[in-house]
Amino acid sequence: MINLGAPISPNNLPAPIIIFCYNRANHLQQTLEALKNNALAEESDLYIFSDAPKGVEEQENVNKVRQLVQNISGFKTINISLAKKNKGLASSIIDGVNSVINIHKRVIVLEDDILVSNDFLSFMNDALDTYIGHEKIYSVSGYSFKLEDLQINEEVSLVKRASSWGWATWKEKWDKVDWDVKEFESFINNKERVEAFKDAGEDQLPMLVKQRKGEIDSWAVRWTFHHYLNNAYCLIPRFSKIENIGADGSGTNFKHKVSKYDTTLHIGSINLPQNPEVNPKITSFIRNYYKPSLIRQIINYYRYGTW
Repeated sequence: MINLGAPISPNNLPAPIIIFCYNRANHLQQTLEALKNNALAEESDLYIFSDAPKGVEEQENVNKVRQLVQNISGFKTINISLAKKNKGLASSIIDGVNSVINIHKRVIVLEDDILVSNDFLSFMNDALDTYIGHEKIYSVSGYSFKLEDLQINEEVSLVKRASSWGWATWKEKWDKVDWDVKEFESFINNKERVEAFKDAGEDQLPMLVKQRKGEIDSWAVRWTFHHYLNNAYCLIPRFSKIENIGADGSGTNFKHKVSKYDTTLHIGSINLPQNPEVNPKITSFIRNYYKPSLIRQIINYYRYGTW
């Protein structure tokens, strides 16, 4: 059971927090304010990674973000990294997580459009402590993937889909990722393996194909594929401690407002069983909830030979 507000984790130190930001100062301000409402914020090291603008049209907004981060307070330490050249989200996250996790051995990761509940850090640190060394749990997320829509009893669940919205992991799990996806050819030619990967959501296979073709640059689909390759899971709560405010048309991944993934922040303690089990009902829900639309399936089939 989480003891809200109590310092937790090895050596009584909370895991460091990483925030990746780009050009949305208003969103970032909300993210920071929500995070500072956590009791563990003042005991946590904060790392900020600010990407450089892609072009001159982004310079002003990036400058606003960089002015904002220079005035952050409310954390144990504040470490700011300002990229000199645009790296893009995937490279920023991979490199940033690498640099911090090599020091602290575990991390909690946010982007600049994520609101958290005021007990988010307690939940994440408690989960990092409870499942350190767990053979099948490779990451933890505060996002529920809309499990609140299901009639289930589990307070936490294991899913094949890794989260990119308010997540955490350990160095020994992160270090094993093959970002080049060298197993892709053997994987894509095996129908049983392809079918099994869809348990992470039926949108993941076409995303992985697009990643291999260089049409998108997604770290998240490769992170999920890493879970699949190792028969591993992401642990998520039934009720979300994350709210994404970036699906308003302002971000890279959502060009138009999307409400499908909206959640309500949940505050309250969560029981963490030592060995959570996989619920087939939840697996089926994740697989189908993230199924592309029929039109998108047809487009994917003709372009990539996959639904």
